[in-house]
Amino acid sequence: MLSTFRFNARAAARVFVTLMERLGHSQFYVQGGDWGSYISSLMARYYPTKVKGLHVNMYFFLPQTWEFLKGVAITLFPSLISKDEYEIAFPLKRKFKMLLEESAYFHMQGTKPDTLGCGMSDSPAGMAAFLLEKFPICTDRKFLDLEDGGLTKKFTLNELLTNVMMYWINNNFAAAARFYKENVREVFRNLHEKMPVIVPSAVALFPHEVLMFPKTMMSQQMKNIVSYTIMPQGGHFAALEEPQLFSDDLWKFVSLVEGKFH
Repeated sequence: MLSTFRFNARAAARVFVTLMERLGHSQFYVQGGDWGSYISSLMARYYPTKVKGLHVNMYFFLPQTWEFLKGVAITLFPSLISKDEYEIAFPLKRKFKMLLEESAYFHMQGTKPDTLGCGMSDSPAGMAAFLLEKFPICTDRKFLDLEDGGLTKKFTLNELLTNVMMYWINNNFAAAARFYKENVREVFRNLHEKMPVIVPSAVALFPHEVLMFPKTMMSQQMKNIVSYTIMPQGGHFAALEEPQLFSDDLWKFVSLVEGKFH
């Protein structure tokens, strides 16, 4: 029987705000990548008096019309942005091709998560294959050309197995996949992007992140970007791949906001 309770990113944002309040923190910083970037941005949008700053390492907002037109202009005239930004986020043709080839999981989880979840809860090997298949493209797309997908170039086998076991032991793959279905309609209807992020914000741009845009396309929705760092290496799993670079940038941002950075 399917639950009638829809736990989506908006509900997750409320849960995290409530958690911080119950822990005794009336104000706090939030950080996110992937869905965490979307959840943390909702916390910043709807609770600006509580969120002191937002730090993201993935841009999870659908571009508005003006932002999309900027993207087309940048594709035609790459010199409008820095070379590093262009190589990470453009050209759009290459990006769309990559997303088309690598987004089958998103469509399955966004439409039939419970059907997929039945298979995942029945086979640990199947679950491992499904989960680990995304690591190469999310870490460095060149790994796709390697026979083993370069799985151990950035991660140990213990780290990879731990990731799989978090889903297997708790039998929570279906619940995690269902999060896509609960959000996909709202995301593509742009329900939240009408309200900009006004709290101090930071962007850590890792070169192998699968979904990022240049600063000029983010500024329409993130109105107060105080830190924007183009990282020398790293991908989608930034905190796991490059923990030192990740944490240094996060603390730099906090120091900037707190007025302690010189």
